[in-house]
Amino acid sequence: MQKQSKPLARVLSPRQRYNIIEAEAAIEGAKEVKAAIQKLRLEQPVVVISELVQEPMQGVPHLPAHIKDVTLDQALDLLATTFEK
Repeated sequence: MQKQSKPLARVLSPRQRYNIIEAEAAIEGAKEVKAAIQKLRLEQPVVVISELVQEPMQGVPHLPAHIKDVTLDQALDLLATTFEK
């Protein structure tokens, strides 16, 4: 049986809600994710990313202001389904 990850809880800023890269960084910055990364002795690579920033506006795909009681897998699925093109 596979062990479930601990539930995450994050409040997202408007920019994080409308931009996938900033949203992903916010999820990766959750204390539960950081603790798992440290426990597994993983290292985060240095990544340089260039993206166009989407300002919040009506009719544009975006995440909810609060993400709570979801696993890391569920949070990443939410990103993928929200921002799929």
